Amino acid sequence: MDITKLKRGMNIDLKPWTDERKAEARRYMDILKKAGFDHVRLPFTVNPDNPACRPETSFYKEMRDITQMALDSGFYVMVDIHPFAGMNENPLGNKNAFLKFWSELADYMKDMDERVIFEVMNEPDNKYDYVLLNEIQNEAIKEIRKSNPTRWIAAASAHCNTIENLMHLELPADDKNIFVTLHEYTPMKFTHQGADWMSGDWPTGVVWGSDKERRLLEYRFDMAKRWSDFYGRYVHLGEFGVMCVADLNMRAEWTAFMVKLCEERGFGWAYWEFCYGFRCYDIKTDKWIKPVLDALIYKQTYNISAVLNNISEGVVL
Repeated sequence: MDITKLKRGMNIDLKPWTDERKAEARRYMDILKKAGFDHVRLPFTVNPDNPACRPETSFYKEMRDITQMALDSGFYVMVDIHPFAGMNENPLGNKNAFLKFWSELADYMKDMDERVIFEVMNEPDNKYDYVLLNEIQNEAIKEIRKSNPTRWIAAASAHCNTIENLMHLELPADDKNIFVTLHEYTPMKFTHQGADWMSGDWPTGVVWGSDKERRLLEYRFDMAKRWSDFYGRYVHLGEFGVMCVADLNMRAEWTAFMVKLCEERGFGWAYWEFCYGFRCYDIKTDKWIKPVLDALIYKQTYNISAVLNNISEGVVL
């Protein structure tokens, strides 16, 4: 599979995946496909202490069924472990369970379409530092390779998939079917304004758009491009977005700038996320939030007329 076809994606974060949310996901995927997106990133929460994750074959079947739904909708699919409970707090204590999980899941999904991509783990952080990440992530890759010798794997960098931690990342040099997926929310005070799940003060009304702020993002993406060129590995921006309480025009401006930075450097991307706090789609009105959708798709390099002709769901101005 040509991994560079993984260009424009969307995170669909509907966990827990109830029957109602599975039905919603199918409809959302149709909407996304018509808009011009080519891949989806599906976050799955794995907690080995939760009875819902056992028996394993039942849990794995649910993951497989949702992944197949996305394939049937015409997407490349990133199966994202988001998170594996306990890894950030006690990576060594949870290592064996983590490796067992990947060994079993990879074997269970080994016959699926090559468009399915395994993302080893979302946002390693805290005690799961870059030293342990290099150790454990590479061991997980070895487990995956036992049943999936050529499937594409998305690897993380340390401290929440950040660009600056690419310098610490070590991957198997002889395995060329691994790319890196990064997350970028700079500046956090702007992108996460009003985030009530974050510790500390996250006031609303924060603005963005100065030349200095733009140059900082350019510098960061140039770092990632230099790393990509040096190691010959594809780079994917797996998460970026702005909370919906921010000024809508600034949200759209920041988003369009991020897409521009990615596409100028040949990076794929997946927006965080479809219909919740960072939403680009309003599920109450069942319409796109037009400035954000424009920033992602219409103002970029797609054939605008062709894409617009495919949209039947409407937009929110």
